[in-house]
Amino acid sequence: MDPDDSVDLFLNQSFKLHKTNQLLPLLSPHQLEYLKVNLAQHLYDDYCASIRHQELIPRYHSIQDVYNHLKVSQGLQNAQYQIQYVVIRCGTLLPKQILIFINSGQNSASYNTVVLKRITSYNDAYLLSLLENMVGLEVPMVIREYRLQDRHILDITNQLLTGLVARHEQRVPGRTSGVLELAVGDIEITYGISDKAINKNLRDITVTVPSTDLDKFQDGPVVSEIHAFILRTTTLNLENLGIVKFGSALISLTVDGRVRIGGDRLPDNIKRESVWGVMESFMAPISGSETAS
Repeated sequence: MDPDDSVDLFLNQSFKLHKTNQLLPLLSPHQLEYLKVNLAQHLYDDYCASIRHQELIPRYHSIQDVYNHLKVSQGLQNAQYQIQYVVIRCGTLLPKQILIFINSGQNSASYNTVVLKRITSYNDAYLLSLLENMVGLEVPMVIREYRLQDRHILDITNQLLTGLVARHEQRVPGRTSGVLELAVGDIEITYGISDKAINKNLRDITVTVPSTDLDKFQDGPVVSEIHAFILRTTTLNLENLGIVKFGSALISLTVDGRVRIGGDRLPDNIKRESVWGVMESFMAPISGSETAS
């Protein structure tokens, strides 16, 4: 797999983060058969229970019919990072499933592999259970939900946005005006206290920063500069609350581990650097970020 192709896997799609105890290997024919047979059975059962009786002419008459429509592709890259991806399709029975396993090889934590699972309308619990019970693995795979701490979101967004300004400054010294406006767009940041209400009348606070105002916050880490500005002008210290959601055209993050990276506004070289910078942040060991699935 070409490194540029692997970057495209991460772009313009919403993912749910997980962590696991190992990198999924390139699946053997026997392992692929296990995955397809069990998934075909599950999809056919769902089809018979909820859809088949509504169709004038049933599309599927057996598990084999579903199996024949089920397509599984995979790839493995061993370069700066180890990346294994699996893509599963089955017509209208199953929205396209994408799972990306990524490991830096430098993190010694027991759950050092990040899994990005494309968010769809399909309940992914069964698919994840198939991977956890994959035949032929010496050590059983354990997949855990990966929640982001509010400080983690602050660090990732500060690093990403400030890095964009710095890279543009290197290419065009003295001309950083409009960089964030073009690359990031409007920013919407939601603050709260974990899953609790701030008080009995207020659950969270949302701050919207128009893209045209982002030039004002380039003297330091961008999001921290926004916090400092709000503290000066309102005496409200948002860092006491913590970020529960960050949204923009470039990146969206939530504390429950949802992520979306948009690449349409970035040149290819900066796109690569931005994606890998975010992935490195996910792979860094964060205390308390894992929960059992």
